[in-house]
Amino acid sequence: HALASGRDLPHGEAVAIGVAFVCRVAARLGLLDGGTCERILTLGRALGLPLAAPWPVDLDVLAPHLARDKKAIFVVIDCLRE
Repeated sequence: HALASGRDLPHGEAVAIGVAFVCRVAARLGLLDGGTCERILTLGRALGLPLAAPWPVDLDVLAPHLARDKKAIFVVIDCLRE
């Protein structure tokens, strides 16, 4: 929801982008092995799902929306800002 807020992005596409994002972050943090992440991304591509936002994402703009998202993981924001 945070990504789609104020944009014309279908909910399912926003979910797919979120899954891909969390997958990449988890792999970067060592919480998910790279092979598993790649399998998830490959499946998303095969299904024709978007795996990245179709516009530049500014974390400072996105953060307030994430604060209202009950599924938000704030360590992700901190990790990406480092």
